[in-house]
Amino acid sequence: MLAFSLAQLACPGSGSRNTLGAGTGGRAVASGPGYQSSMAADSPAANTAPWVTAAIAGAARASVTLVADGLLADVARTVAQSVATHAQHRPPSARTIQRIAWAAGVMDPTPALSLVTSQGDIPASSVADAIARDVVGGGYNRVAVGLAQGSDGTRVVAVLLSQRRVTLSALVPRRANVGERVLLRGTMAEGLRSPELALTDAEGHIDRTPLGDGPDFFTQFPVRSSGTWQVELLAVAASGVTVIANFPLYVGVDPPSPTVEVAQVSNEQPAQVVDALMQRINEVRLAAHRPALTLMPNLADVARAHSEAMATTRTFAHNSQDGRTPGDRIRAAGIQSGVILENIGRGSGSEEIHQGLMESPGHRANIENARVTHVGIGAVRDPSVAGGFIVTQDFVEVAATVNVAQAPDRVLERINSVRQRRGVNPVVARPQLMEVASRAAQAFFSPSAPTQQRVVEQANREASRAGLVFRRIEVLATIVPSVEDATGLEPLFNYEVAGMGIGISQGSRPGMPPNSIFVIYVLGYPR
Repeated sequence: MLAFSLAQLACPGSGSRNTLGAGTGGRAVASGPGYQSSMAADSPAANTAPWVTAAIAGAARASVTLVADGLLADVARTVAQSVATHAQHRPPSARTIQRIAWAAGVMDPTPALSLVTSQGDIPASSVADAIARDVVGGGYNRVAVGLAQGSDGTRVVAVLLSQRRVTLSALVPRRANVGERVLLRGTMAEGLRSPELALTDAEGHIDRTPLGDGPDFFTQFPVRSSGTWQVELLAVAASGVTVIANFPLYVGVDPPSPTVEVAQVSNEQPAQVVDALMQRINEVRLAAHRPALTLMPNLADVARAHSEAMATTRTFAHNSQDGRTPGDRIRAAGIQSGVILENIGRGSGSEEIHQGLMESPGHRANIENARVTHVGIGAVRDPSVAGGFIVTQDFVEVAATVNVAQAPDRVLERINSVRQRRGVNPVVARPQLMEVASRAAQAFFSPSAPTQQRVVEQANREASRAGLVFRRIEVLATIVPSVEDATGLEPLFNYEVAGMGIGISQGSRPGMPPNSIFVIYVLGYPR
């Protein structure tokens, strides 16, 4: 009897643990000196060649091209041995597979496991059938097979699939010393552009650096603190921003030995996954000294719809099949924001998904982003994995409520502080200009909802008709998520400006972020 299962988990998980090595009856992890990658195909070992050939043929039936990968083969052998020696022949968690891959020098996003077990011979055709079913929508292009047999005679074929989209020109060490510089040089696969380096250092600080247009990239960075750093390469694909490499760098410390965590099937329902992820997000933000996020129901509807679409099409990408970006989907729902971020994850439960996102510097940066204020989370069942989930997290910025009566004084104080630093005389609030600006600001969110241009033109006419002693009137207007963001307009610091009116209002209207702040300035230039 054959048994098939797919552990296609893109995030780490939890479960019972034991060190992977000779003491558990497993094969010790082959730990290489560093990370490497190549797009070239490798020749599979003779004993696994029939199953590798079958896996490639099965993928071809699904219009997917796979090539054999030697580095991944080390990981597949270790995984197969782990399954064979487990009492119930349960697969390791995605967290375990990822760590075995890192130890072997593989820096691809988490490999997916397609597992076939039997008390008798395992025909190559059964592997082909499993791959033909499981490979759809994963974007995989690398394959490796591991074979093992348990003490009870159970035979195991572990097929690992991964997505390789970058070639490094030099080995990247797994371990570095404090003060050294780490070099990354390589070439991205066709169809990728705008590479970006994302780093999480040992203290949890995140840094993101653009690396040009691509496909070639080069960067080096110093490692100034001891501990585990997480290194990630991102790129823009037709499906949106995507992770093309992710791996830990051990600075001043030795790499740990991977441990076996048996994959666990969560008893959670999708709504419980959402609640748990919401709680974990705010725990992370609290630890990072960020304000807690508020769950936005209509944003959650957008997130859930995208998760459902990915489940239906068996894809995993930020951009929809029709080409819509996260921003397109969110704006189509009537939600406008100056900051729109998205995380997608999949796994067997909320904890697994959350830990996977946190081990990705780019995804962690979204969770800890200081500007976002609201989040929408959508979780659905993953049809590719029994008991698994697909999750979308959408983050936006919504302005906090401000005291519009007191805000003009704060804004004027901030403007004059900058003027002083620049050696420019302070500007004075003129009552006539303040009245014009106040009326204009109030009109912007009135039922008639005039355009920003019309409000500016009307304020200009009113100020000019008032018989004021200015040779010229200039009106500026801006829509911002916070009043502080409105104080950077360069004309505010012109040394010729002698009088100013400031009007501030807050509200919502179609085509704008909710609770937006409208700020209008009326500047007077003396005769």
